[in-house]
Amino acid sequence: MHWGERLRGRALLAFIDNETSQGGITNGFSTSPIFCRVIHAIWTLCARYEITLWLERVPTKLNCSDGPSRNCFKLTDKAGIRRVSAAACYKEDLLKDVSFREGVNEPDTSHYMVGRAERRARAAAR
Repeated sequence: MHWGERLRGRALLAFIDNETSQGGITNGFSTSPIFCRVIHAIWTLCARYEITLWLERVPTKLNCSDGPSRNCFKLTDKAGIRRVSAAACYKEDLLKDVSFREGVNEPDTSHYMVGRAERRARAAAR
């Protein structure tokens, strides 16, 4: 059994130290097509396993995963936390049913680009 089945039907509290990421996941959209794919995968998995996701902001200083994300393992080694290779995380292929076909899950960001161009033009005119 993998984590999806263990979390099925439960509420999941996840801590995040990036406000932009928190907003994108919460709103279900980003102007970044790559991040839209990540958001899509998160919500697809939550729907598949009936997980209620709640994201809570945590300051970077207090984020226990900040060190490992920067390849610094002092605190995790001291705490006796076992390292697992990234390849092991993909072993279960959790995203095998999440469709990422070209164009299908890509957001239409053209209105954002227009908005950005308009803002730049207004700023230049000032």
